[in-house]
Amino acid sequence: MAEDPPVLSVADAAGWRAWLGEHHDECDAVWVALAKKGITEPTSLTYDQALEEALCHGWIDGLVRGGDERTYPQRFTPRRVRSRWSAGNVALVERLIAEGRMHPAGLAAIERARADGRAGGA
Repeated sequence: MAEDPPVLSVADAAGWRAWLGEHHDECDAVWVALAKKGITEPTSLTYDQALEEALCHGWIDGLVRGGDERTYPQRFTPRRVRSRWSAGNVALVERLIAEGRMHPAGLAAIERARADGRAGGA
């Protein structure tokens, strides 16, 4: 069995977006340290921010693990070709498109899902 990658810790949503911009197409999975409520150090990255940036790059959230008093690791992976899109994530992507935040990889992922009927709700 493959070893889990180490937990990535970035300062904030901009750091996560930058990491995805560099690595979205060369990595199978990453565990990301997310801030618990009210925490700003060592990261201020929240689940909602992390999910938005992941969707922008064609990635999706997955497993979560217990953490410490300040952070917890959440697994993110590139969206699989045949995975269904929840209505909530489709709505998020619509907003991200309107805001001009989508990366080409994320746009390609939602367009493939729309074309074959996987986008619209689970």
